[in-house]
Amino acid sequence: MVLWVDPTKKTYGLEAEPGFEDHDTKAQDYSVAEDLQIQVVNAAGKSAVNSTNLTHATLPQIRFLPDGSYDDNSPAALALLGQDGSALWLAQSRNHLNYEIRSQPN
Repeated sequence: MVLWVDPTKKTYGLEAEPGFEDHDTKAQDYSVAEDLQIQVVNAAGKSAVNSTNLTHATLPQIRFLPDGSYDDNSPAALALLGQDGSALWLAQSRNHLNYEIRSQPN
């Protein structure tokens, strides 16, 4: 499964990776509230874009593998930033085995 993010259009979504489904009928697209911003944070030396045949292949994406782990090329973190300075982070855990929700980037 792939969680893609389009910070420019303030959208994100979830879709099955090609090869598991010919056409993902359960794919979902969402919009972020107007007063929020999405920020993608990459790990040093890593690209947040995977070169796959996904509909949103040119966008930053977290690729979840069948065992529940994530692809090493996934972003280090995604942030939802409010106009009031508040932030909520979806970041790689310290042991790099999963993602966790945080109120601070590290």
